[in-house]
Amino acid sequence: MQAAIPARLSEISGVRHRLREQLHDWKLDSVMDGAVIATSELVANAVVHGCHGANDVVTMTARCAGEQLLITVEDSSQQRPQLRGAPCEAESGRGLELVGALADGWGVMPAQEGIGKRVWLAFDLRPQAGRIAP
Repeated sequence: MQAAIPARLSEISGVRHRLREQLHDWKLDSVMDGAVIATSELVANAVVHGCHGANDVVTMTARCAGEQLLITVEDSSQQRPQLRGAPCEAESGRGLELVGALADGWGVMPAQEGIGKRVWLAFDLRPQAGRIAP
């Protein structure tokens, strides 16, 4: 699945909807909530921090690779995302902490084509054998 997203925050709900549908079709309901929340955080970060105007486009790609769900969000900025220690009263600044808590792994690499970066998320799809439910 690949989606080109206009660089507007109003587009994020559509991204969540399309990703949720795709993950349901792939029968990945077990990672759906975490993947959708983490991806919407990355798309919002790309729009706010990685785009230069409303004509920019953010690209989101989701694919199953072996026993992992891999999601990438690409924008035209070379500025790497940074974890910030947001104070308790701050209304923003915790997105990457949330991403790190939800995904089994994440990181940054150069854009596939041209200038920019790709932020990736990985979710382990292997059964959790031996795990005790709370």
